[in-house]
Amino acid sequence: MEEADYFVSSEWVENEKAIISKNPENKLSVKFWKKFSAAKLIGKNLSAENGSDYIIFSDLIDEITEGRENSILGEAESAFDFMVIEMEELIKKFDDNNPIFAEAKKIGRPVGCLILGEVQNCFNTEEVLNYGREKYPWLCILRYTINNIPYVYFDSDKLPIAEIAIKYKHDTLQEAELLKMLNDEILSFVEES
Repeated sequence: MEEADYFVSSEWVENEKAIISKNPENKLSVKFWKKFSAAKLIGKNLSAENGSDYIIFSDLIDEITEGRENSILGEAESAFDFMVIEMEELIKKFDDNNPIFAEAKKIGRPVGCLILGEVQNCFNTEEVLNYGREKYPWLCILRYTINNIPYVYFDSDKLPIAEIAIKYKHDTLQEAELLKMLNDEILSFVEES
């Protein structure tokens, strides 16, 4: 903006540098990073990631130029803070005791499951799946709801999960049938040496 002869205060330039470098000492940088992160998570969870980028950018510009906080972004920031705290407790609930996967566990291929109820719309699915995959490389399953809509995610370092998903994408499987199918895939998978 400065290069196009718009007025840009030195404070804005300083804050821009802090945001780019993710400077934790700069309060505005931290605040905007939280808001942007929360909006990205919400967009990703609702399959509207590109739309959320535009909305967050537009709303942040309004906040800066008008000098007043956008209430929706303020709620997103609070939700993000809560999610970070809650995340540490949630990931501890991953376990490998689902009876559908008992045989897989017996042969050294435990499956981690994290079955949750309603979560906030800025739930960090990717971070939870990364943790689950590290602990349960054969398969981790994450299930939750947002606004009463169920979401089920799978991840694996060992199985070709994308190929498996394509293989069954046209089947209208109930959740228990889907889990049994995944168990069969784990049991029949031949690991390359």
